[in-house]
Amino acid sequence: MVEIIKIGLILTLMCGLFYTAGDVFIKQWLVKGSWLFYWLAAFMYFIAMNFLAFSFKSKSIAVASALAVISNIILLIVIIILAIKNL
Repeated sequence: MVEIIKIGLILTLMCGLFYTAGDVFIKQWLVKGSWLFYWLAAFMYFIAMNFLAFSFKSKSIAVASALAVISNIILLIVIIILAIKNL
């Protein structure tokens, strides 16, 4: 049982990671206008949703969705802080 919860947590965190990558690519698409970034974002979102769907097998939908959103927010904050430091 504990192993299933660990796998679900890893899948949920991977969802947050790929969702964040999709957010970064969407921002690049909006700034640069290159359709390559749009398609990369769509691919990242697709992978993220697959991780989230498989995490539903070991966690409730509400818990898995909340953890994915929280990990996405934390990663976006880290990226913003790193981007500000590089200015």
